[in-house]
Amino acid sequence: MTHLSTEQIAQWVAGQWTPEAELHVAGCAQCRAQLSEFEEVLAQFGMSVRSVAPPPVTHWQRRLMWPRFLAVAAAGALLLVPVYRERQVRERAALERQDAQLLQQVDSEISRAVPGAMDPLVKMESWNLNEAQK
Repeated sequence: MTHLSTEQIAQWVAGQWTPEAELHVAGCAQCRAQLSEFEEVLAQFGMSVRSVAPPPVTHWQRRLMWPRFLAVAAAGALLLVPVYRERQVRERAALERQDAQLLQQVDSEISRAVPGAMDPLVKMESWNLNEAQK
């Protein structure tokens, strides 16, 4: 028998070898080395896949996911409430400052002795008084 083909090596690794292939591997160091190398490559590939892939989720882990999710969501909400309230306080303070400025402006307009539209009349009257006193 000649050396094992790549298809026969793949079948061997998959556990589907023939009695002839088994006899050949027992007596051929080169095919044993190829099989060993191929199995080592597959083992390393399997280890790398297992290190990247998440472990399978068990039934009990799945049942415990919702309480954990709810706990994390509640903790997040508890952390966000003070931030939201602080923002509301800052916005309310800004509105109060704007209201105070508007009230001050209205107060200054109302507290004038004579409305602004009558300023020319007031100036004319004060000019007449100054002329009369001379």
